Amino acid sequence: PYKQLHQAAQQGRILAVLGGPCHDSFNNRPPTRGRRKDTIWGFHANDKSDQAAADMENIQLLRMLELANIARFYNTTTVLILLAHPADPSLATEDTGQPKIPTIWGTTTLMAFGHNHRLLGTTLSTCVLGDKQHQNIKFLHNIPLLCTHNNQTCPHNEYKGTTTPNTTRWG
Repeated sequence: PYKQLHQAAQQGRILAVLGGPCHDSFNNRPPTRGRRKDTIWGFHANDKSDQAAADMENIQLLRMLELANIARFYNTTTVLILLAHPADPSLATEDTGQPKIPTIWGTTTLMAFGHNHRLLGTTLSTCVLGDKQHQNIKFLHNIPLLCTHNNQTCPHNEYKGTTTPNTTRWG
């Protein structure tokens, strides 16, 4: 299916690139990635299956970025871009003290992509969007109205400090 998406982007038929890569290999215990430039894409000591999983997620992310670049070049209208991935808990005020886990947001690849496309960043709790579980998520996007939700936190006290299967990454 990627070949067809690539061709559609070259024909100017891609109007939006939405979503984000799977983040399973960012949550692994023991970790399969680090936070530094030389380890964010995977540790050198990973076994083949762990590195293959990390590589698949890396490829998904890079393909999304490539599709957005191609679509922007060939499209005569504005291409909507909305990339989503869990926010870095070590940078969020309510998550201070959490372990420094791997995150895509600090990569030079994503920072350069955001700069080149003049994208905006918005971080908020998924609870604000109607999710029943609290998780901070970050969006990199070109939707100015979405910025009005920046730094909105979970309004439900019962979620604060709790750990559920969907929030184990944070606690």
